[in-house]
Amino acid sequence: SCVDENPAFEPTDPSYVFDINALPDVHLAISEDEWNKLLNYFDQNPYNEECVTAGMTFTKNGNTNEVSRVGVRLRGNTSRRRPEGKKGQPHQADAPDWHHASFSVDINRFVPGQRFAGLKKINLKWFKDDASHVREIYCYDLFERFGVWTAPQSSYCRLFLKMREQEKPAYFGVYELVESV
Repeated sequence: SCVDENPAFEPTDPSYVFDINALPDVHLAISEDEWNKLLNYFDQNPYNEECVTAGMTFTKNGNTNEVSRVGVRLRGNTSRRRPEGKKGQPHQADAPDWHHASFSVDINRFVPGQRFAGLKKINLKWFKDDASHVREIYCYDLFERFGVWTAPQSSYCRLFLKMREQEKPAYFGVYELVESV
C-alpha cells in the first residue's frame, strides 16, 4: 500500500526536547561559506551576536525532525571560543581543528513564527568546567522539582556538525540543551 504507516511525529511541547531520560542527536548542517562567516565574525569580535544560516535535525527515540533554516551563532561569556582553527583560518576540509564551543540555535531567525516543539531558540552548551557533565543540569532539575519557576529547562544531547559539502559530520560530543529564557 502507498499509505504511510508511520506519519511524521511533530513535537509541540518543549518537554519533548528537554527530556532528562533521553539522549537525542542534534545535527547542525551548514555550508562552508556560512561556517567561514561565523569564524570571521568571531575573529572580528569574539562577542558578536551575528547569526549564520544552517539546518537542524533533532532525532529522539527513532523520530527525526528537521528544521531546514535556522540561525546559529556562538554564545558564552567566559566559555566563548572559536570552534575551529586559529584566528584568520577558514574551515580546513581535509584536516579540521575542531574546538568545543557553545551555540545558540535561533529557530525563527530567518523564518518568522517558526517553532520547534514550541521553542523559538535552543542553546547548546559544552561542559567547559564540569568534567562530570551533571552539575548544571542537576541543579536546574532540582530547582524545577522544588517549584523554582525561573529555572530554565535543560537536558543532554549528542551534537554533530556537518559541512554540507562534506560527507561525514564532526561529532562534538555530549552537550547540554538549555532553554533560552
